[in-house]
Amino acid sequence: MKRHLLQIALALMACCAYGQGTLVFDQQVNPTTPPGGYANIVPDPSGQSFVPMLSSVGFVQFYFDDANFNGIGSTISVNLWSGSLGTGTLLGTSDAVSMPDGFTGASTFIFTTPVTVTSGTTYYLQPFIQSGDPFQIGVVGNNYPNGSAYLHGVQQGGDFWFREGIVVPEPSILSLSVLALAGFFAVSRSRRQLKL
Repeated sequence: MKRHLLQIALALMACCAYGQGTLVFDQQVNPTTPPGGYANIVPDPSGQSFVPMLSSVGFVQFYFDDANFNGIGSTISVNLWSGSLGTGTLLGTSDAVSMPDGFTGASTFIFTTPVTVTSGTTYYLQPFIQSGDPFQIGVVGNNYPNGSAYLHGVQQGGDFWFREGIVVPEPSILSLSVLALAGFFAVSRSRRQLKL
């Protein structure tokens, strides 16, 4: 009996964990090639326009570089706009991501509640620094045909390195634990019936 209580207690503790999700990419700029250069993230509207094919945006990725090795990192979020960059309708803001001093690489920004969008319509992604160093954002050539980068609110001839898409949830620990407990009790019950 004590063994069963221990197994139940362990299963209940596992229920507090969350299942991971799988990233499904919708729009992106040549993800296998690192940026060819970097631009400063400025407080006035800078970002990337894109045209989604899916009906929601659950995550965004950008490539960043900290040019200042001074012991200070940066905390960055991403705004999703419709209509225009910085002056249109703000549809959602991603969770913040903290990056350490000297960081270089892609960062994933999750929208806790996926943002509903209309397929075939232009939207704007705006990374902004909440606190810390003025990180730089990766720039690539004019590789993305459905949008472009904006600096100081002005459309550029190239693109920022970006990806966007949805997060497909995997089964949570809770559902897997319930399934495991059901199987455990079914086996235990059949063993007891065999002994009778």
